[in-house]
Amino acid sequence: MFLPAVRSDGDGQTQSPPVLQPSGLAVLVAGIFLSVLNASMSTVVLPWVQRDFGVRDDTLVWFVTGFLIPFAIGTLVYGRLVDSLPLRPLYTAGVLVFAIGSLLIAVAPEFWTAAAARAVQGAGPTALPAMTVPAIVRAARESRRPRALGTVVLAVGFAFGIGPLAGGALAEWQGWRAPFWVTAVAAALLALAAGRWLPPLPGRGRARLDGVGLGILAGAIATAVYALNRLSKAGDDPTVTVAGASALVLWGGVVAATFVRSEPLIPRDLVTNARFAALCTFGAMAQAAHFVAVVLLPLYLARYEGLSAAATGLWLAPGAAMLGLAGIAAGSVAAGGGTQRGLVWSGWGMLVAAAMLHLLAFGWPRWGVAAVYAALAASFGFANTLTLRAVATEVPERWVGTGMGAFNLAFFLGGAAAAALAGSILELQAERTASWDPFVSAEAVEFADAALVALLAALAGFAAALAYPRLPRGTGTTWRRPPRWKPNRVP
Repeated sequence: MFLPAVRSDGDGQTQSPPVLQPSGLAVLVAGIFLSVLNASMSTVVLPWVQRDFGVRDDTLVWFVTGFLIPFAIGTLVYGRLVDSLPLRPLYTAGVLVFAIGSLLIAVAPEFWTAAAARAVQGAGPTALPAMTVPAIVRAARESRRPRALGTVVLAVGFAFGIGPLAGGALAEWQGWRAPFWVTAVAAALLALAAGRWLPPLPGRGRARLDGVGLGILAGAIATAVYALNRLSKAGDDPTVTVAGASALVLWGGVVAATFVRSEPLIPRDLVTNARFAALCTFGAMAQAAHFVAVVLLPLYLARYEGLSAAATGLWLAPGAAMLGLAGIAAGSVAAGGGTQRGLVWSGWGMLVAAAMLHLLAFGWPRWGVAAVYAALAASFGFANTLTLRAVATEVPERWVGTGMGAFNLAFFLGGAAAAALAGSILELQAERTASWDPFVSAEAVEFADAALVALLAALAGFAAALAYPRLPRGTGTTWRRPPRWKPNRVP
């Protein structure tokens, strides 16, 4: 982790770096809270976005993936920039983009304008998680860092807990656009506060960003997500084949650029770190499993149960609250040295909950659906906190910002890809009465089959959690076998 460094003024005298005051910490915490609240509110309103614009299920998913793709890429970009550029203007710029994107969504006249505005919105709040932890580590006094980081975790948990309730209530009151109006106003106020109260942390040198690699990566992501989203139309739409082939070529270009260019977008030390790769895989698959549920459940509750926006938010709120509480509890587990064991158990919990979602939940009453989501969300919240803690221990100090950005890139891409594939399956199975899985007997077979994406993702994540402690530590050229993991024993 970064340690505050002293700076020298023109007379050769040393100056202490800016100290993070309570007002500055409040800005950082408010930013994380607003970012998570926006994500939690926006999925609840999906059925009413679909109803307002009259789009199909696979098209509706772009309202989600349109946000996630720039958010995922932005975590990597901001992760690189925060290591080099001053904090205050960079953070303020991200919040202003967040506000502008939210406003554009609120006034969008048709669906694709709203989806494009979601992309603009996604490019803004991605700055907030990428900068918050480095800012606390660099500017907060060492004795106050644990409390400051704990406050951030509490804000995340609280935002997840009230997000579905707030989104549903606002949508019930003034329509699905209301949460985005609120977000736009709140982000504008946050930008003013950031410009005034954030510590003026200086940059650490020239920002080195591989523009070519970034362009190839963005193309690879966009074509892959498009191909997954349009998979149900592969026989009739030649663009699906073109996009799939382009994605393979571009992902090959990403790999080549990483090992050929002198300063690649993602440092080779990270790419060749087997344990870091396992954590990225686990995080991506956990996000995939959870995000499929977050997209499917509001649509199911509105379509099959006939629930209003407020009622949908109410039934999903216990799961969101469990997510936040489990994330907070996981912090204590990590502090006690139980990270590796916790990853395995949380991965197992997600696997069991995803299996129940696929096999049973879409034939159960609404309380059963809420219970399954609560189990899945709790496991995800626990896994997310532990994974972030593990990533911080695996990334070299000089690559903290970039490493967290690379992890978040994989994390959110997992959600985007899974949501795109689930939307395609939902559209493909919409008119069918029999599930692909003979063990599924639910009436809503299209939702059960789409939830199969969550089950397969959870299975892959569990495998990555089992592999993580057994993998060698370090890069491909400096591997060393880690000590064998043993459970903590109380003397």
